[in-house]
Amino acid sequence: MQNGVSIDLSGQLARATAPAIGQGDRPGQSLLRSARDLQRRHFPAIRWAVPNILPEGLTIFAGAPKIGKSWFTLDVARAKADGDCVIGQQCERGDVLLLALEDNERRLHDRFRRITGGDFPDNLDYATEWPRLDEGGVDYVANWIEGAANPSLVIIGTLAMVKPIPTGRNKSAYDHDVSALKPLHRLASEKRVAIVVVTHTRKAQADEPVERVSSTLGLTGVADTIMLLGRGPREATGILYARGRDIAEFELAVKFEDHRWQVEGDPKLAFAGDTQKILIDAMTKGATTPKKMGEATGLSGENVRQTLQRMVKQQRVFRQGYGKYVLPAWTDTPAFLLDTPHHTSNSHNG
Repeated sequence: MQNGVSIDLSGQLARATAPAIGQGDRPGQSLLRSARDLQRRHFPAIRWAVPNILPEGLTIFAGAPKIGKSWFTLDVARAKADGDCVIGQQCERGDVLLLALEDNERRLHDRFRRITGGDFPDNLDYATEWPRLDEGGVDYVANWIEGAANPSLVIIGTLAMVKPIPTGRNKSAYDHDVSALKPLHRLASEKRVAIVVVTHTRKAQADEPVERVSSTLGLTGVADTIMLLGRGPREATGILYARGRDIAEFELAVKFEDHRWQVEGDPKLAFAGDTQKILIDAMTKGATTPKKMGEATGLSGENVRQTLQRMVKQQRVFRQGYGKYVLPAWTDTPAFLLDTPHHTSNSHNG
C-alpha cells in the first residue's frame, strides 16, 4: 500500500519473470531452426555396444520366461567388457553395469564361470538389488556412468523390478509406461551409452513383432531399439529379431550352445528342410508359382505344393495373389553377417 492506495504488483511480477520476446518475435519462433543450418552441422558416429546389433540409446529386450534372456544379456555384458565376440560381432572393450535383479550371487557366479571359463571381467560391475527408477534408480545409474572410465553398456533385468509402482487413477497405463522410461531414454541419449531393459513378451501372438512386448505401446514407443528373442522350431534354437531407429530391421536364427546364443544365419534356411531350401533357392532366383518352381528344381508338382503349404503355415513364405508365393522381405540375411564366421570367440568355452 502506498499513500493509502493499494497497488497490485502481480501483473508487473509476471511480466518481469516471463521470457523476454524480441520485437517482432512470434510465439514459438525461438524453437525453430533452419534446415540449411542443419545441413552444415556434423554429428559424431553412432556408438555401438555390439556392432550392427546394439546401438547407443534405450533398448527394450523381450522374450518369454525361461527362454534364455539372462544368458544372452550376460554374454553381451561379458563380450563388451572383455572386447570379445558375441552374436558373430566383435565388440570394443568398455565398462559395463549389469543389474541382475532376478538372480542371486550364487547363480550369477555359476553362470559367469560357465560363460567365461574362469576369468571374470574386472570392468563389469553388477548388482542384485537396485531402487526403483522413481526412487533413485535412474540417479544411481547416472552416478555409475559419471564414475566409470569408459561407460558403454547398462543392462537392467528386469523392468518389473525397477518400474515405478502406479499411484492414483489419473494416469493411463500408456502414460505410466512412457513416464517410467523417459528418464532412462534421456540419460542414454545424453551420455551416449546403450541401456538395455529386459522384459517379457505376451503369451498371445501378434502380427507385428513389436506388439508382442508385454505392456502398452508406450513402452516400445519410448525405446530407440526393440529386440525380441523367440523360440525356434527345434530344441535349443531361437529367433533373434530387432528393429530400431539406428539399425536395419533383421531376424536371425540362433542356437543355444556352450552356454551362449550363437548365430545360425537366415531363419528361412537355418530351420528349413532340404526340400524347403531347394524351393527357397528357386524363389530367390525368381520362381513365384508352383509350376515355375517345379521346372526350376525338378521336383514333382505334388511335392512342391505340399512343401509350400507347410512353409506358409511356418511363415517362411507368403501367398501373394492367386497361385503366387513370395519370401518375407524383412527376413533376408543382414548384410553385416554375410562375411561373418559361424562362431568366433577369444574366451574359453567353459
